[in-house]
Amino acid sequence: MNKKNRIYLKISPDFFEREVIQNVLNLPEGGKILVLYLRLLAIAVKTNGYIRYDHIGRTPVEEIASYLKEDKKDMLYTVEMLQRHHLLEETEDGSYYLPDAIKMMGRR
Repeated sequence: MNKKNRIYLKISPDFFEREVIQNVLNLPEGGKILVLYLRLLAIAVKTNGYIRYDHIGRTPVEEIASYLKEDKKDMLYTVEMLQRHHLLEETEDGSYYLPDAIKMMGRR
């Protein structure tokens, strides 16, 4: 039987205790930001930490918001807060890099 190599997002037991995650949770709408962050990580873990901007939307934020079926304003606020806390970086081509995605990548 041909076994597929599965990639998954692994969350360490102390993930929610990390200072940066606590800081995010203390923000207005912190819970929503954290859920969106986890959703972004789940995408990025499959692509070596990157979320590619395909220029389908006018902006990377609009494209991701559309893909995730989320409000554009919520996604913009989330991206800004994640950038402020160094959890998300924008690349030259408008794509996003999530450094934690590589650390949180699991394989089976």
